[in-house]
Amino acid sequence: MLVQDLHQHNHTHNQDLEDGGDNIRESTESLLPTTVTLFPDIANLEDFFNDGEDETHQGMTIINEWALSKISTLQSKLEQMQHTRDAKFYRGNSGGFQKFSSSSIYQLANEVFGFNGWSTEILLCVMQEIRVSNEEQDDQVARTHTTLEANSNNLDLLTRESSSGKTLLSGKRYSAKSLCLVKLVLLDGTCREDFGFGTATNVPSKHACFAKCKKEAVTDAIKNAILGLRDVYNCYELNQFF
Repeated sequence: MLVQDLHQHNHTHNQDLEDGGDNIRESTESLLPTTVTLFPDIANLEDFFNDGEDETHQGMTIINEWALSKISTLQSKLEQMQHTRDAKFYRGNSGGFQKFSSSSIYQLANEVFGFNGWSTEILLCVMQEIRVSNEEQDDQVARTHTTLEANSNNLDLLTRESSSGKTLLSGKRYSAKSLCLVKLVLLDGTCREDFGFGTATNVPSKHACFAKCKKEAVTDAIKNAILGLRDVYNCYELNQFF
């Protein structure tokens, strides 16, 4: 009887200890912050550290082998075009890839990446320099001006204004320079940023002057971005040796 009471007492004591431990555990968990971040699983460590391994250089990124293959094809086709054009020159130097027209570079990009395999985004387009000159009109414009004055039926032509609000025969000429930053993105996410410059000189309309130099800057930036993809490939090759 005494032994049975002793066992029952020990069982009750152990149960009290377990209940007390559960209460302490619950109170401790309630004190812990809810934003505890555990260490990643060892099996996932490789993926954890490889998340940021895409090679990134100033304004350009390599995503996968598809981009490297396409850029390599672009490089070889550019060299082939260069060789074909140099063959027409006795000295064998026609000025480099920059001398290619923008339309030929766009056509080459469509051929290599596909017409829907690349896109562009204008990040910045600003006017760097604006000049307004009041130079005297040449003889031809002056004669036209005199003829119009003599003809009363055409006097309204003297006050005809352009879209910028300036008189067409006022003699003012606008010159400007523009800077543009364009981002080129390939189908897989590979991107390249590059600058372009545009100029307009002695344009009679301010609106036409700005439109011309901005369009030229955007065209030049896109062309430079396409040609700049070669730098992405060159950086990748250099990293293979280090």
